[in-house]
Amino acid sequence: MKNSRVVGNVINAVIVFALVAGFPSASLADWKLVEGESDLAFSTTKNSAIVESHTFERFSGRATTMGSVQVQVDLGSVETQIPIRNERMGSMLFEIGRFPVLVIESKFDPMQMTKMEEGASQLQELTAKVTLHGMSADIMLPVRVTRLSATRFQAVTTRPVIANASQFDLGGGVEALRLIAKLATITPAVPVTFSLIFESDS
Repeated sequence: MKNSRVVGNVINAVIVFALVAGFPSASLADWKLVEGESDLAFSTTKNSAIVESHTFERFSGRATTMGSVQVQVDLGSVETQIPIRNERMGSMLFEIGRFPVLVIESKFDPMQMTKMEEGASQLQELTAKVTLHGMSADIMLPVRVTRLSATRFQAVTTRPVIANASQFDLGGGVEALRLIAKLATITPAVPVTFSLIFESDS
C-alpha cells in the first residue's frame, strides 16, 4: 500500500509538472487589479423613486495562481458627486474610522482561466465572502470573464448584485442618513456592479 501511494504521488507530480510546462510564463504569474481601468459602482434609492449612482475611487486587488482573488475597497473614497454626502456616508454609514475597508474574497479555477483563448469569455457564478462594517456575508456574483490578451483578464457583472444593509449591520447608518437628509425613505437594498481588469505581474 505504501509503495502504491508513493507511485501515485509521483504520477500526480508528473501530471502537474506537465500542465505547468505547457503554459507560457505569463499564464503562471499572479494577476494584479488595474485600478485605473476598473470600476466599482452602486446605486441608492431615496423617497421610493429617486435612484442615484455612486462609485468608489480607490481599490486594489490580486488574483493568484492558486485560485484565490481578493479585492480591497477604500470606503473613504466613496464618490456621490456631493462632497457633504461623501463625508456623511463615510462617517455615518460606513464608519470608516473603525471599518475603513471593504474586502471581497472568492475562488476560481486558474487552469480554466489560463486555457482560455484570447477574446474568449465564460459565464461564471462565483461565491464571494464580503466583509464590511465588521460583518461578513456570502454573496453570489454572476460574472462574465473575458481573456483580453495573453496577460489581461476582465470580470464584469452580468446583472446587478443586490446587497442589503441588514447583512452588514448598516441599518442604523441608513436611518441616520435618512434623518439628517430629511428623507421619507432610503431603500436598504443596494444594487452593485463592477468591471474589473486584472493584468499579469510578469
